[in-house]
Amino acid sequence: MHLKNIMNLFLLILAITLVSACGNSTSEPKYESVTTTSYKIEYIPLTTAAEGKTTYKLRLTNKTTGATVAGKTITLAPTMTMIPSTSHSTPYDALSSNGDGTYSGTIYFVMASIAADGSSMGTWNLEFTVDGETVTFHPNVAMAMGSIIKLKGVNDKIGSMLGSTSRTYQVFNDGIVGSNAKFFITAVDDSAMMTFPAVSVGTTLHNQMNTAVPVTDMTVDVSNDKATWTALSDNGSGRWSKSGLAPLAAGSHLYVRLTVNGEQKTTDGAAVGASNAYGDFTIVGM
Repeated sequence: MHLKNIMNLFLLILAITLVSACGNSTSEPKYESVTTTSYKIEYIPLTTAAEGKTTYKLRLTNKTTGATVAGKTITLAPTMTMIPSTSHSTPYDALSSNGDGTYSGTIYFVMASIAADGSSMGTWNLEFTVDGETVTFHPNVAMAMGSIIKLKGVNDKIGSMLGSTSRTYQVFNDGIVGSNAKFFITAVDDSAMMTFPAVSVGTTLHNQMNTAVPVTDMTVDVSNDKATWTALSDNGSGRWSKSGLAPLAAGSHLYVRLTVNGEQKTTDGAAVGASNAYGDFTIVGM
């Protein structure tokens, strides 16, 4: 065979190999998965796991047939292990079936598991159960600016190892876009940080004596200059929103003021002063 023909044959084989590789590049990516007695469960991140709002899907398939399984009830129990004897939970939404074997969920992480320098701060354990069969995933949860602010009660207390401590409220960025703001607000309701009820008018919290404390009055106000404040609407189940705000550009600030049952919450649990009366969301991008 002439050298020219050999070279042409080589180039043809190379072209076929490249085309094949390109064709395979469009195949569906592989996700972390765990197999139980009956199912294969895949964890599909929709957003990068980070402090604040994180969305994901689970895909449920029959272990034997490979067929997708819709309409199941899948429960979640998230815990963060910081040291062997210490753990706490975080707020989350119930999973919903999409009808195609996938289930959508949202977790609102109150703490990162990876510090800014890359060191470990603990391990998040996402324990999912379906038909009595349980799997656990361990996403690395990054720190995130503009995702969550925390405000504390002054006389609003919960139990602690020392008797009582200020209750912490989490105000999550649930969607600050342009002139619209959406928040999800929860509160710690026990000394072990395992219970985070969504807070709206009608929510029942518990004080340091474990006595029920109904939320009968609550306001959430926002401002971009700390001078003019606009009240958000209570949409129930901890969701608060407002449209028509002054447009917010990346790098700007949206200040949040929270009052529950007549008490304004502060950043440090001390009495309201000039510097602790509101939280601050820094807008990181639009």
